[in-house]
Amino acid sequence: MDSAYTGDIMAQVGRHEWKMNMVGTSNENRTGADVKEEKNGMKKGTYDIVMFQHKTEPLNYAMWSDNNIVRTLSNFHSPQILSQGLKRKRKVCGVRERAQTPIPCPKQNKDYSETFHLIDKGNGAEAKYDIILESHKHGWMPKLSVRYFNMNLNNAYKVYRSLVDTYTPGKRCHKMGDAVDEAAHAFLQKGESMRSQKAEHPSYVKDISRIYNGKDGRKLRADAKGHVSGHGRSKERIINVQLNSLRKRQKTNSWRTHQSIACLDRGKCAYKGCPNLHLSTGKRKRSYDTYMKCEECSVIAKSSVYFCNNKKDGKIVNCHLCYHQKFAS
Repeated sequence: MDSAYTGDIMAQVGRHEWKMNMVGTSNENRTGADVKEEKNGMKKGTYDIVMFQHKTEPLNYAMWSDNNIVRTLSNFHSPQILSQGLKRKRKVCGVRERAQTPIPCPKQNKDYSETFHLIDKGNGAEAKYDIILESHKHGWMPKLSVRYFNMNLNNAYKVYRSLVDTYTPGKRCHKMGDAVDEAAHAFLQKGESMRSQKAEHPSYVKDISRIYNGKDGRKLRADAKGHVSGHGRSKERIINVQLNSLRKRQKTNSWRTHQSIACLDRGKCAYKGCPNLHLSTGKRKRSYDTYMKCEECSVIAKSSVYFCNNKKDGKIVNCHLCYHQKFAS
């Protein structure tokens, strides 16, 4: 069975209007109804029932006091109560009865209890091909979106199996993983192309002036390293680009000349008149460590040039100002 056939089979779902009936547990703050007071007034084990019907939508919210306050939301149930819906072991004077007796419960709670085990089967089926998302965001939208996508794949495969049994009985039927791959390939062939650049195979003749890590290409990063020729973006050209960018900013901001800026890395002060050189008693004189560097001097020198511009041992040390007053033009 080719991908086009599989895509046509699964595309038949879009030709019909499908309505999905759903019932499941839901917190009271997810319904939009103010039911917190009623929930707090209910006691566990009393089998009391409180139900709410939406004004315009076919939504019914039910709270049932079983061993815990069970809260369910349904889009196809009416506010119907079954007098002998489920069987439970009641408590009489604090002692639980041995035999189960029928108790009243909302109809949607009974349907939920009878179909809940199918969720575990669905999870087991989805685990064969599910999309795992490790999101570190606090929001629930990314995880919920992936969860809905996995559910949709599972439901689409069930529809595919039903269509194969109905229209093409006896023919080979894809397994779940193969069907998902074939359907995804068929769907991706439709619509506009996502490529903005034509795919090209690398030339068997390599341009030595454009070699980068043993591979060739048409685009090179501005901070690329490892070129063997100067035709590409060499380090010298990168420095010129940075310097030209700084000159353009200086035209609009005339004050931005030899600015002392903070950085994350620490380095030795480059000023030969740094006070620590005179105070040091060691054999090898060392200047102060500082996190401040000169923006323009660093670009021109092609490396970070640090100057003191902070507080040292209770005294203000400004080697940056002293250096540019004495040496900078």
